[in-house]
Amino acid sequence: MLKLSTIDKIDELLKRYPALEICRDDLNSAVAVLCEGFRGGHKLLTCGNGGSAADSMHIVGELMKGSPILMMLNILLKICNAAFLQSRLSVRQL
Repeated sequence: MLKLSTIDKIDELLKRYPALEICRDDLNSAVAVLCEGFRGGHKLLTCGNGGSAADSMHIVGELMKGSPILMMLNILLKICNAAFLQSRLSVRQL
């Protein structure tokens, strides 16, 4: 069951983007699944390659807004990105 504040956010989204009204039931279902999972202690894994990786990190950032561990997550993402970029550069130099 969704909180009223969550339903209000979905309503705000649909007011800003009326073309999404046709997806209201699907949006409610998707949000309910995410909320249920988070309440149950589960996690959402995101991934991508190139632009999709950027989208994936953006989604995580949006979901983490207001979270006390956001700063730590940002630091970890920077470390992971730096390590990944360094490994890619090393492979290209071979």
